Amino acid sequence: MSKRLKERGIEPTEEQRQLFESFFESLIRNVANNLVEQRKVYEMDEEIRRQDELEKEQMIRRTLQMQIMELYKI
Repeated sequence: MSKRLKERGIEPTEEQRQLFESFFESLIRNVANNLVEQRKVYEMDEEIRRQDELEKEQMIRRTLQMQIMELYKI
């Protein structure tokens, strides 16, 4: 960015340079924070899917147990 400005004969002030740096630092922090939040949401979704799978397995086991008990009249 600074190279292009210099080629055009434009020299940013120290204040402009600091604002520019501050803006990009803030942007990078926000992107990093968003990635962390997305990861947390993904992990929570994975946990919910795992719990759903466990519940399905338990329902299948109970159903099979009931069918076996009915079959053998236990």
